[in-house]
Amino acid sequence: MRQRSDAEENRTALIAAASDVFAESGVDAPLDLVRMRASVGRATMYRHFPDRRSLHLALVELSLSRLEAFGGRHPGRPPELSDLLRLAALESASSPALHAVWDKVRLDPDAAYFIDRLNNVFIAPLEQAHQDGRATAWLTVEDIFLAVRMIGAASRGITLHSRQIEAERALSILIEGLGIEIPVPLE
Repeated sequence: MRQRSDAEENRTALIAAASDVFAESGVDAPLDLVRMRASVGRATMYRHFPDRRSLHLALVELSLSRLEAFGGRHPGRPPELSDLLRLAALESASSPALHAVWDKVRLDPDAAYFIDRLNNVFIAPLEQAHQDGRATAWLTVEDIFLAVRMIGAASRGITLHSRQIEAERALSILIEGLGIEIPVPLE
C-alpha cells in the first residue's frame, strides 16, 4: 500500500534530519532533536520510527539501497571493486554518523539481513577482482568492511566537500595497501 505524499515527505524529512543530528551530536542524540529538525510532531515521528533502532535501520537501508542500485547497473559483470569501494567511501563521507550507525546495526542480532545484503553487494566484485588479478588473494569481504569503516572514521571534516576529499584520500591509501589495481578504462 502506498503512503500519502505528506507521510512520505515526513518520513524523508525525518531520515534527513536524523542523518544531520547524528552527525552533529552522535547516534545516541535525543530523538526530539531529530523530530524538531524535521519539523514534525512526536506522534508523526513515532508513527514512522517507533524507536531509535528503527531510525538507525532506515539510515542503513537507504545507504544499502544506493550501493545495491550501483551494483545492479552492471548487467553481465559485477562493478569494479575499486568503483564500489569509492561509492562506499563517498556514502560514508556523505553522513559522518553512518559508520557509527552501521557499527550499532552490526551488533544487533536481528540485523543479519542487512549484513547479508551488504555481503552480497561486495562478493561478486571481490571475486572478479581476484580472478582478474586486481586484488590480492587474501583480501576478504570482511577486510572490505573494515576498510570502509576506516574511511568513515577518517572522514570527519566539517563540510561535505572536506569529508569527500578525506574519504578519497583515505581510499587511495587503502586501495594501495590492499593491493587493489584500478583498471585502465578501455578506449
